[in-house]
Amino acid sequence: MHVTDLTHSQLQSYRAIWGSFTDFGWTFAGPERTFGFYGRLRVHETGSIDLLDLCVACSGKHSENEPSPEVVALKDALRRSQFKHGEWKQFQIDFKSRTTHRGTTESHLVLTCGNADDLRDLYFEQIRPKPAASGNPLLEQNNYYPVSQRASPAEAKEVSLQELSSLLSQNPAIAITGAGISTGSDIPSFRGEKGLERHFPLHEPFPGTVANLMIEKPYRLAQVLAQFQAAFIQAGPNAAHKALAHLEEIGTIRLIITGNDDKLHERAGSRRVHLKSHTYFEPDGKGWNWLKEGKILLAIGLGRDEHGLISYCRDQGILITAISPNRPEFLHREDLYLKGKAEDILPLLKDKNLNYTTGESE
Repeated sequence: MHVTDLTHSQLQSYRAIWGSFTDFGWTFAGPERTFGFYGRLRVHETGSIDLLDLCVACSGKHSENEPSPEVVALKDALRRSQFKHGEWKQFQIDFKSRTTHRGTTESHLVLTCGNADDLRDLYFEQIRPKPAASGNPLLEQNNYYPVSQRASPAEAKEVSLQELSSLLSQNPAIAITGAGISTGSDIPSFRGEKGLERHFPLHEPFPGTVANLMIEKPYRLAQVLAQFQAAFIQAGPNAAHKALAHLEEIGTIRLIITGNDDKLHERAGSRRVHLKSHTYFEPDGKGWNWLKEGKILLAIGLGRDEHGLISYCRDQGILITAISPNRPEFLHREDLYLKGKAEDILPLLKDKNLNYTTGESE
């Protein structure tokens, strides 16, 4: 199934990370439904992107003994579906319900095309109940360090570009980046007007809108999901990524820790880029030492203190400075805030010709 075509510049940019983002898997777990889609894309030398294999699934649990009206309607829709006709021939759909050992009913609707048996297995492996956590209460809350409860965003001091450049010329810095830095690169989001949720809610009771699409418009749904993934291949680093790479090159930024697995920092030329993974932030993990390499933490594209890393830096005496169009919720009174989009602010910092090693800025 053809998805889209790369432009010449997109194709040249993608060659640096050829093969990335072709295999994908996304799972959205909620109290009332779990939804996931897994697949494989192929990028041709010409820049054409095709969808090879796809598995889309949603699952829900019910306490009632009799099927819910929604599940009954789902079964009726399946009986009326036309999967043996036209473009739908390439799809297979399967619905199963079973009673669990706890007496609840568990239902799964699975849509596949291509050679997707392993993708189906991967989905069910992802939603299988996991053993109890290791006993670390932080990891059970998906935190690496306790998140401060003393946030006071309105009291954080707003600074100018000149004030921040002066601080950076005298102090080494590290950067933690989030999804906000990549919005200028057209990286797709899950929510918002350009996100997946403009097509269907990601979290809703089973079976929900996406189940209707799986049954009534499978080809359209496959296109939406494949185009979502292809956008990671099409994206290129924006001015913010390039400015950070330059600031690293001249020694102002020591390293970048990012929650974005989009490789845009690397494609922009940054060398010391670390993915924000729990494996680096175990009690004896090397990630804690990375954080201590700076006296200033630039928090870029972050709305909240995910995993507690900002709280940890603050407790270490590192100056927290957020660059964002709006004040992030994690800011404290002693933190700094520079208002603006990363793709606008960071190039201006780069143009200040910062040089930490000499302690000067122009």
